[in-house]
Amino acid sequence: MRLKRLSKPYWMPITFFLIGTLSMALLSWSVKSHTKQLQDFAMMNAIMDNATISITLMDYNGYFTFVNKQAEKHLRFPIDDLKNKSISELFPEQGPRTLASVRNIFKEKKPVLSEVTYLIEGKETLFEINRLPLFNSKGEVYNILSISRDITEQNYSEKLSGIYHAIDSLQSIGETFEDSLQILFDNLFKLDWVDAGGLYLVNYEKEVLELVYHKGLSESFINNTSVYTFNSLNARVAFKKKPRYVTNNDYITNSKESIHKEKIRFVAALPLVYQDNVLGLLNLASKVVTDIDQYDRQAIETIAIKVANLIELVKTRSELDHSNNELTTRLKELSIKQQMLIQKSRLESLGELSAGLAPEINQPLSIISLAMENINYKLDQKAATEDYLRKKFSTITQNIDKIRELIEHVRIFSRDQGTIMFERVDVNQVIINALSMIHSQLKHHYIKVFTDLSDNLGYVIGNPSRLEQVILNLISNSRDALEEKEKNTKSKSISKEIRITTTFKNGMITITVRDNGTGISVSNLQKIFNPFFTTKLATQGTGLGLPIVYGIVREMKGEITARSDEGEYTEICIVLPFYKNIVENI
Repeated sequence: MRLKRLSKPYWMPITFFLIGTLSMALLSWSVKSHTKQLQDFAMMNAIMDNATISITLMDYNGYFTFVNKQAEKHLRFPIDDLKNKSISELFPEQGPRTLASVRNIFKEKKPVLSEVTYLIEGKETLFEINRLPLFNSKGEVYNILSISRDITEQNYSEKLSGIYHAIDSLQSIGETFEDSLQILFDNLFKLDWVDAGGLYLVNYEKEVLELVYHKGLSESFINNTSVYTFNSLNARVAFKKKPRYVTNNDYITNSKESIHKEKIRFVAALPLVYQDNVLGLLNLASKVVTDIDQYDRQAIETIAIKVANLIELVKTRSELDHSNNELTTRLKELSIKQQMLIQKSRLESLGELSAGLAPEINQPLSIISLAMENINYKLDQKAATEDYLRKKFSTITQNIDKIRELIEHVRIFSRDQGTIMFERVDVNQVIINALSMIHSQLKHHYIKVFTDLSDNLGYVIGNPSRLEQVILNLISNSRDALEEKEKNTKSKSISKEIRITTTFKNGMITITVRDNGTGISVSNLQKIFNPFFTTKLATQGTGLGLPIVYGIVREMKGEITARSDEGEYTEICIVLPFYKNIVENI
């Protein structure tokens, strides 16, 4: 019989009650009549026998002077043996230690609370025993009162709870699969009867069960049992989805010889099943016992369910990690392709601007050429004064610097920036730089550019070359729209205008580019930022300009919107987070 644990609030009062009852009964022995004494002891015996815990009295030599019915059940000896044999005779292995403890209480006159394991009917039984000295009228110890509980089941339940908790914890602590299996088997070996074990997982591609972890098994045994094909008896056990408990005599044929050599007497084969899908097989073996009771079977079957859940979780984690790695790789590839598209767009813009760059360079070259002619003329006339030459050389130097700055700007703009460095960007300066590259081209097409750039606008965080690419792209789109409108109206007299403004409000910097070109239809306005969408001919565009602009703006944590009235205007508005006021230092 297995008893439930009594909590301390109940355990201590019972102990004190029993001590009080015995003391009062013994005290009354000398003052009451013989009849009354017998009645009192009959009542005391009735109380003791009906108690749900074991109660015994033991003398100095280890003989029981009293045993209640519950103690008789726990000790599993006939009452005559309990009365006529000492504790050392009843339990040859544990008895001498018990007798020594009892005699020490006689000497020290102090109670002792301990946990003692007795081998009863071949099975270890754990008792929690509270031994207390009983005193006679002279203050001498004449008997030891033992109040004990069988806590074998309680101890086993606590052990199982610890194993369950350890397995459940593996689902959340993120250990590797191999480390998880090691922790799992370390806990399984806490079961008294488990001496060896192995975990097999199903490989549906190879149609085998593969041993992935083992403990307590010899190398030769592992070599013979590491793989089971689907047509083997071992695999059939797994796919039947029912636990199998067998001894070495009736174990499955193809493993019987290995089992005998390993000196295994009992094996529990537990299929690992998750949502009706067989994941593997957990084998637990004992070299001592030949069977386990129903309580143990329920425990390891519960463990098998938890192990199946753990394996499925680890498998899912592995698949997620693989998917995340693939996603990360694809995102890196996508990022590289995006950078390539941005660079391609930048070079295309530079190609479009090349025709306009010639006048920008020719103008300072013409000034330099004229200055050199004047110098040569003055030198021939011997009229070149020092002051005159200084002024001419200054003019030449200024125009050379202008050409150098323009070429350097084009070089930086066209450079492939594999690693984008974000920095503080002066929005107004970016707009001025962009216009310097396209000014001559716009002038050649009779397009007027009006700018209204707010003073002390401040900075945004981004890449100046990329923001300049955005501005150039928007200006180029406006130029194309104006040219298209002029072509459709068949008139050279229409006013072609582009207006660029910057403002600061509520911690945001706004850039607006507006033209009075063809405009955009309502149906197309919602699509202009979609990749590859374009209203131009195949030879005029790829539909990647505005999507790239959108990507750069979003990269700078900004927003871009468009408004348009077909045939009247188009206005692109970019809003970027303000960084610092222009008068502040980084």
